[in-house]
Amino acid sequence: MSEQEAVKTEQVQTEPVDKKAQMTPQEFLAAIPGSPTPDQIAAWKAQAPNNRLELFSPDGKRAFIQRGLTGLEFTQIQKNLQGMATPVADPELEMQIAAVVKSVVWTNVAGGRLTDTALRTGTAGLPSTLFAKVTKLSDFMDPQQIELLSAEL
Repeated sequence: MSEQEAVKTEQVQTEPVDKKAQMTPQEFLAAIPGSPTPDQIAAWKAQAPNNRLELFSPDGKRAFIQRGLTGLEFTQIQKNLQGMATPVADPELEMQIAAVVKSVVWTNVAGGRLTDTALRTGTAGLPSTLFAKVTKLSDFMDPQQIELLSAEL
């Protein structure tokens, strides 16, 4: 294969990726069958803490629209876990899964609504990855971030 043919082949192979990378979040969602309307997104945004929603797509195929949690919602999740009749093997994982289920307002996985079963039977890293998004949207910060955003007076 000549160098010119190799360049053309590389361009053809990378073109779809480049096209997706150039799409706005709204264009990306519009390309997904059954995705929420702009009005639905606006309604979710109005109900979300700090009016913030984020679209997350780990692979360009699956899409998750998430919001943060309020302090009351997070406290209720913790109380529900503590009140379970049977102690859970990994309370931290259970808390993450419950928080993610509560925070994902729409997904094209599992029929539009994420469930704990879908998280448990899906890929191993997805619950913790989506939980990291929840913590960001809920204003949890690691100590380094706090230090960067703070100044002594």
